[in-house]
Amino acid sequence: MALQDFIRRKNIENLTKQLASGRLDAAQRAYAAKQLAEELANERADELTSARAPVPDNAPC
Repeated sequence: MALQDFIRRKNIENLTKQLASGRLDAAQRAYAAKQLAEELANERADELTSARAPVPDNAPC
């Protein structure tokens, strides 16, 4: 899961930079914005899922 989280954070970082650069045409901007929205939605969903996951009694502290 840690690798997926790292990749997602890097994707969000890269897409944000691309959108801020002003170097994308309209189609590229729309695609990057869609991808960014998907990455952010997935990040939120994972955060909610992990927040709800019960911790086993025998889990190390």
